Formats: sequence, C-alpha cells, structure tokens
Amino acid sequence: MQTDFSDIFQRRPGLIKPGLDRIKNAWDFLGMPGSRIPSILVAGTNGKGSTSGFIWQLLAESGLGVGIFNSPHLVSFCERIQCSHKDVSDQFLRDSWNRMQESLPDDLEADLSFFEITTLLALSTFETSMCQLAVLEVGLGGRWDATNVIHPDISVIVSIGRDHEEFLGYDLLDIAKEKLGILRHGKPLFFGSGGEFAESPENIRWLEKYVKDAGALLYRYDRDFYIKEGFLHISLSDIRPLCIKLPDHVMTLPPVLQENFALAAAVYQWCLQKWQDKPLLSIESAIKDSPRYKAMSLIGRYQKLDIEGLSVLIDVCHNLDGVRQLGRSLRRDFGDKPIPGLVCILNDKDVNGMLDELKGFLSPLMLFRIDHERCFEHANLASRHREIKVWQTIAEALQGCKAGSDGSIPLVICGSVLAIGRVFEEISAVPQKLANSLGNTDYVSQAYTGAKCGE
Repeated sequence: MQTDFSDIFQRRPGLIKPGLDRIKNAWDFLGMPGSRIPSILVAGTNGKGSTSGFIWQLLAESGLGVGIFNSPHLVSFCERIQCSHKDVSDQFLRDSWNRMQESLPDDLEADLSFFEITTLLALSTFETSMCQLAVLEVGLGGRWDATNVIHPDISVIVSIGRDHEEFLGYDLLDIAKEKLGILRHGKPLFFGSGGEFAESPENIRWLEKYVKDAGALLYRYDRDFYIKEGFLHISLSDIRPLCIKLPDHVMTLPPVLQENFALAAAVYQWCLQKWQDKPLLSIESAIKDSPRYKAMSLIGRYQKLDIEGLSVLIDVCHNLDGVRQLGRSLRRDFGDKPIPGLVCILNDKDVNGMLDELKGFLSPLMLFRIDHERCFEHANLASRHREIKVWQTIAEALQGCKAGSDGSIPLVICGSVLAIGRVFEEISAVPQKLANSLGNTDYVSQAYTGAKCGE
C-alpha cells in the first residue's frame, strides 16, 4: 500500500514563492540539519538530474554514506531522497514529516511550500542517516530555490537555456544570474556544456567575469575537462592533470550524458584532491566500478526497456533543448532511419515548438494523454500538428504500437517526467529496481496488464 502524501502535495499549486525566509526560519529552528555535511549543489536548465546522479554514483563507490536529493519523482515519493548506505522508504519520510510538523511552530510550518518541505526532509534524512557527503539538485533557478539555504562546498551549473521563463526571465543573462545565485565566495563553480547560453562566446566571457567578480573559481567544460576520442581529460588548477581511457559503459552513453558524466568526473576529481580526509577511491577505480550504483535521477534517461517483446527507448525531455539533445543521440545511433515515437508534453511548455523539432527525427510521431490537469490539450495544438494521432491512454498507445512493430527499431517514448512516470506505472516497472540493476540498462517488463516486474 502506497503511503499517502496528499497533505504535502496539496501545497503544490501556485506555491512557487520567491525568497528563502520561510525555509531558512524553519531550517534554523530545526537546528540546521545537514549543515555539517560537505555538500554539492547542482543547478541547470537541463541535465542537472543526470549530473547529480553521476556525482552521487561516483562518490558512492567509495563506500561512504552519500545522500542525494533530486526531483521530480517518477512513481514513488521516496525516489527524491536516497542514501547510499540506507533504504529510504515512503513510510520513513512520512514518519519524518510527522515528527517535523510536531516540532515546528504553526507559524513556521503552515507557510512552507511543497518543495521547501521536501528539501527539509532531505536535509533531515541526511543528518539522521549520518551521511558523510550530500548532493542536492536545485528545483528551479538557483538564487531563491529552497536548496540554496545550505552553504555548498561546490556549486555546479550544467546548462543555461530558456525554461520557466515566467519565473526566471526571458533573457539568457537574466536566467544565468538566477542560476548563479548558488555561487559561494572562495568556492569552485563547475560549468557544464552549457546549453543555449554557451553557444555565444560573449556569454562565456560574461560568465568568466561574473564568477571572478564574485570571488569564486570557475572550471568549465571544453576548457578544463572534456571527453575526446574515448579519453577523459581533466585539468584543474592546483590538481594533477588527468587523462584516462573511459570504459564502454560511459562511451555508449548518448552525447549529452557523456558531457554530463565528464562534468561529474571533474567534480569528483576535485573532491578526491581537496577532501583528503574522505577515503575516496581513485577516479580510475570509481569510473570503472560506477555501474554498481544508479541514482533515481538516471532512470528514464535514454533508457532501453523491453515490454512484452516491444523494444522501447524511454527519455525524459521536458523542454525544447531536451528534445534537441534526444534528436542528437538518436541520429548518432540510428542515422536517418525512421523511428516511431510516442510523446506526452505538458501544456505549460512550448508544445508546438517541441513537436516541430520532434517531427525532424520521429516518424510516425504520435501523442498520448495522461489524466492530469497539466497534460496538453488537442485544441491547443497548432493547425500543422492537428493531424498527429492522439492516443487517449498509454495502455492503448502501447497495444497499438506493439501491433504495428516489426521489432527492428525501438519505439521512442518521451516527454515530461510526469508522463514517463505514468508509463512506468502502466508497465508496473519499479524505478528502485531499475536503479539497483547494477548498471544494466536493459529491463524486461513481464506484462503491462497487471503482473509486477521482477516479482
């Protein structure tokens, strides 16, 4: 039986509230849980989930207790909070929230938003579980995000692009300033492959000056770390340069995940050299063994599944830049072959722009709906997209696509995290079991008509 979090979920609609006062006051009252744990804070328009997961995955290899907080979840609430040395269940988090509510004065507890509550739960879990390191993924932006209540030892920005513009602004520099709010004086900032922002050399020059003026140290992709011809290159100031050959489990990742892995590896190399009181493995050993751990945030990222003989490839691509990265990966792996695709996009995204891009590499392109108020509406599709077939449920879509498949090429299922979570629910796939599959990206669903996978 699934634990009920309805009282927490009810705080979601319309409760994106700029400012850190609410969570800071509650966090202070609770004794600043997690503040004594060295932490890494990861922001970005795209890729922050996979980068956080890779960092956590590498750190966990050393046998330390490492916590990770990421969002949103696919199926189960407890996917958001993991500890490498402890099972964190929905019931554990429910009990933790009940105790927290009893501790907090009414005036502090009542005004907390959904994400502020989950951030406090993560920090409290890391503290009570005696984690030795923590990785936290920013929810939205950076400056006013609840995770920014901590004082990270390392800040990471994976990419900067256009998303959530109603909150972050419509200009790339304005969006960048919001994300750069996670900078800390005297601490390093690792900047990834960059997204749309990094396409402009002028933006990169602005970034370098901004970080220098803030008194932070900048390490960025393509200059200080990168992957070339199967080798990982890392060259950070005051740290021995590194060049190692990467194993197949990294080189078979799609291009954008390789770039995010390089970013995570650079962060790990910094931790290895600067946190010498932590018994971390050499980076060669950590990378070699890293498939043993997989964070929830790596599930559904260009992942191959088999559903009753139907070969599928599932990818979370919730905005235009994510769609472009999916196309880049599919072209690498399948060239110009027509690839069938099932897509579900939320109505607060650029639905028509994303469909324009998807039509460039998915054929036939089909849509499926989920029972949720944020799901796209057929009436809101541009006239050029009205001819796209729309399945009313994922069950109907899977049955229809299976009947028309010859098995020679996978069916791509992509779109919002919410929609991909509904797909996992439909096929009774358990993300925790996928994460515990020791790096095996192929997962067989016994049925999507009631039987539970792996049971």
